[in-house]
Amino acid sequence: MLLDRLIRKAEFDLPNPLIEDQTEARLAQLHDRLAEQGVPHEKIHEELKEQEATARDEAERSLRALMIIETIGEKEELLVSKEDLDAELSSIAERNQADVAEVRKYYEENNLYKDMAIEILERKVKSFLRESADIREPT
Repeated sequence: MLLDRLIRKAEFDLPNPLIEDQTEARLAQLHDRLAEQGVPHEKIHEELKEQEATARDEAERSLRALMIIETIGEKEELLVSKEDLDAELSSIAERNQADVAEVRKYYEENNLYKDMAIEILERKVKSFLRESADIREPT
């Protein structure tokens, strides 16, 4: 995938506090999942220690991807419009056999619009990359 190649090739520094925050958030999600499954506290602690490096790598990769997506989106003027958000809400409602107003309310109450906008932008950037890529056979 083109975006994965860009992420691997892109060399730029990320702010350490941002990486730490994202790593901690991932580990907190893992902690909550394990606790919900009834895993004993000591085992949760061990698992968190084991997963710390992986969580950090994933956090760094996600942050790089986000920055690349936002940069390409900005440079190519790939904007997320209100119509894009409304279409996405309609699509989610249809897939879940729900009313659009209910889905909109859920996204508002849970502050999910930013995540939705990022997902839409990512799709737009991936589409742009596919359409504008100059793919050649290896020689």
